[in-house]
Amino acid sequence: MQQQKMASNHAHAMQGIYTQVMETPKLKPFLMRLHPATRELLDKAAADQHRSVSSLIDQCVREQLQPRYGELQPRLQRFLSGVRQP
Repeated sequence: MQQQKMASNHAHAMQGIYTQVMETPKLKPFLMRLHPATRELLDKAAADQHRSVSSLIDQCVREQLQPRYGELQPRLQRFLSGVRQP
């Protein structure tokens, strides 16, 4: 009886994890060409950070573009306050 209850709790917990994983936003495939040296750097960084190359590229692109092309409200506030983007 105790084992059945534990198994049921485990199954319920796993279902919650599965639901969380399934709720991640859809990613759009994107083909790109890279210089071999750039790809080498990406592979080294991804291995060092224990991440996929894809997630590393996504992070780099977001960090580079978000400040300038991100949400309108923060950009508008910076514009109105006279703070210039580097």
